[in-house]
Amino acid sequence: MIGAEVDFYIEDVDPLLIIETLQKFYNKPFLRYTKGDLNVKTEAWYNDELFIKLYLPGEGRDRDNQHSFPYIGIQVRFDKERKQKVRFDPKLSENYLRN
Repeated sequence: MIGAEVDFYIEDVDPLLIIETLQKFYNKPFLRYTKGDLNVKTEAWYNDELFIKLYLPGEGRDRDNQHSFPYIGIQVRFDKERKQKVRFDPKLSENYLRN
């Protein structure tokens, strides 16, 4: 499996509580992404390791997120084991099925 991004929700849990918990776990300052070029109303949070987006009901729905719950999208920005930025490389995914 290749993955540097995940979308998820936890039923009956405030997504802002989940984001706060993630921020505490990483114990690094998070900034707000204010450029306004995202497909969400809420400004995203980011640091050198993660980029976190909050999708409210009706925002950013793709085939994998056809539900009415708010959900969180997390992109990994830095690989601590390899000590390098995470970048998508199409060659790594050539033999994988795509949706």
